[in-house]
Amino acid sequence: MGMPAYIISIPFSSGETSYVSSLAGKMTSFPFSAISFETCFEAHAFMKGLIASAIADGQPIASCMKNYKLKMGNPDKYKKIICHDGFSMSVQASSIHYCYPKKDYAQIYSEVEVGFPSEEEPLLTPYQDGEGSPTASVYAYVPSKLVFQIIDNHGGIKIGQVPNLA
Repeated sequence: MGMPAYIISIPFSSGETSYVSSLAGKMTSFPFSAISFETCFEAHAFMKGLIASAIADGQPIASCMKNYKLKMGNPDKYKKIICHDGFSMSVQASSIHYCYPKKDYAQIYSEVEVGFPSEEEPLLTPYQDGEGSPTASVYAYVPSKLVFQIIDNHGGIKIGQVPNLA
């Protein structure tokens, strides 16, 4: 039985795309631009490891590309929540946020990062990261139960989303 072939496309900021395929873990490039496969992976060397790991684990390349996107500092962000009384705040969790567990796409987060509330929220004060305006601050490792309490105190979520909270 043969190994499955994988094909992914890598868009570049120039608008050009390089197509990459893998058969039995051997990487081959089919660039449709002047940018070569090796040039691409010199710029993003870690992506080789992500692709090789995904293939070795039998995972779809889509999961690899999600990890690539996160490592490039562009994680999927949860939309800022706006409560029924107008209060808003950002609630985030991933490998690059102040949260626990500090990993991408955890099943449940017991602590999260809260940022930029629309008004001072006294329950967040002990978690403020640094000094400055309460509405221009990030709050680190805020317990999920406290996030629920803040949301309830402001009438519940009208729009937006939060990570999976414990």
